[in-house]
Amino acid sequence: MSRRMIMSTLVLASPVLALTSCRDGAIREPSSTGDVHVTARALAAVSAEHLGKPSQAQVEQDPFGLGHPIAATSARYRTPSDDGDEVTVEVGTGLDRRMHMCRSEDSRGGCFSLNGVRVIWSPEIPEEDPGSIAVVAPREGGVYAVAGYSGTAITGDPRKLDLSLPLDDLIALARDARVDRTTTQAAVDGGANLDFWTFG
Repeated sequence: MSRRMIMSTLVLASPVLALTSCRDGAIREPSSTGDVHVTARALAAVSAEHLGKPSQAQVEQDPFGLGHPIAATSARYRTPSDDGDEVTVEVGTGLDRRMHMCRSEDSRGGCFSLNGVRVIWSPEIPEEDPGSIAVVAPREGGVYAVAGYSGTAITGDPRKLDLSLPLDDLIALARDARVDRTTTQAAVDGGANLDFWTFG
């Protein structure tokens, strides 16, 4: 996940604020049935299946939220905003403990469990940060898949917002069994032939 997105997300869990656990209802998705090591390109290919073709994608050079990233990719989608929408997809271990938590309901931002994943959202800071969403899906062996989004201004619960990329699609991406330590050969082959890949 990019620095802009994860930093705004981690604001939710500042240790000086009252925290409540947001683990209820989380389940582990089955591990990928593939036996090929996942790559950043493979993650980009799987992401494009769920969210559509981005204008560009590359290796995420500065992932946050996972202490030991295995693979990470960042994609840009053209929008009227200055920077466009950004989606990051990461796989790794060592999930930051703050990603397990969210603020109490009367605080800005929050998190909820839905369809076996944890959705963490951080609100916009006008003229500074549009806010962000992180969808965290646990895998076996301490591995996590994290799909992050930053684009449409996050002004409240993302389930009630008209996002440029639907929340359901972000959740489906994080739940996809190919987004894991290992993936399918088809995903790796697909990632090797991306015409929107720019770096890494």
